[in-house]
Amino acid sequence: MERSVENRGQVVGRLLLSSSPSRASYFHLLHSPKRFDPLMWVLHSQPGVDYIDEPLNLWRLHPHFWRLPHPPSGYFISLTDAEEERLYGYLQDLLSGKLRFRHRGNLLDPGRTFLVRRFVVKNINATPLIDWFAERFDADIIYLLRHPGAVAESLLRKGWNSTARVYLEDSVYSGNLTAEQRELAQRILEKGSSFQQCILEWCLDNLYPLSVWKERPWLTLSYEELVMRPQEMSLLLCQRLRLPDPGRMQRVLQLPSRTTSVDSKAVIRAEGPRALIGRWLKHINKTEIEGMKELLNAFGIEIYRADSPYPIEVLCHFGPLAEGKL
Repeated sequence: MERSVENRGQVVGRLLLSSSPSRASYFHLLHSPKRFDPLMWVLHSQPGVDYIDEPLNLWRLHPHFWRLPHPPSGYFISLTDAEEERLYGYLQDLLSGKLRFRHRGNLLDPGRTFLVRRFVVKNINATPLIDWFAERFDADIIYLLRHPGAVAESLLRKGWNSTARVYLEDSVYSGNLTAEQRELAQRILEKGSSFQQCILEWCLDNLYPLSVWKERPWLTLSYEELVMRPQEMSLLLCQRLRLPDPGRMQRVLQLPSRTTSVDSKAVIRAEGPRALIGRWLKHINKTEIEGMKELLNAFGIEIYRADSPYPIEVLCHFGPLAEGKL
């Protein structure tokens, strides 16, 4: 099934910016193509913060669809010079207010703001270009991760297929893989299970950011710590991003996101948001765990273990979430 992104609301009128774009006027949120999206709404809860939800989305037609480059399968993995300038011009026009998008000015949005000082821009299909966004835009980069097992299980539950193949078909990207990594990836695409193919997609999507994140000034976060430590993470976000209301942020973090399934909402009401962290492990078998371990090892990914739903301590801002297996 082709991936689609539901419309969050329609554009009503034109927003007036309080000033022209200036330093630190934007948060750029990048994460893998599973829309665990509480962070966008958490940031939008703050005064003067509006959002631009997936402006690079090519899976649904929108008024500016033809302004964008159209890479295979809708994933921005590498850019030619012409594509780079086209993409830059499009995003600059969005951020300056010259272009309107379907999310902004939605009168039905309870968190709407009419005096916009900052934007949070969410992208799920351009993670390998994270350095490009950091270099071309004077923005706070937020890199959000979730366990690859949880992401893969969710993709399959929604009936979505892996798009790992497009990374291997990009000559610039695949040229940076080792021969062993390309061989393993090709084997998984030809003979692996659907779950393993989704794990492969997660690895390829996050391989470059995970190789440099410790050296970068980005704010790198895990979904797991956001959910399990809402108070601490709200304070951290407000301090790092110069936002005023951690209490409001915490309340939003503890609510189901707007794309949470009915089943997951029932679990959250009964047991709290943290009950969702390890639930995916109950839906996969030992063979899939071993296959995930092989892929994580092959791509040198150490921040998550195949048999635990928690990130390792180095990814946590307030100490380890848990030790050992769930």
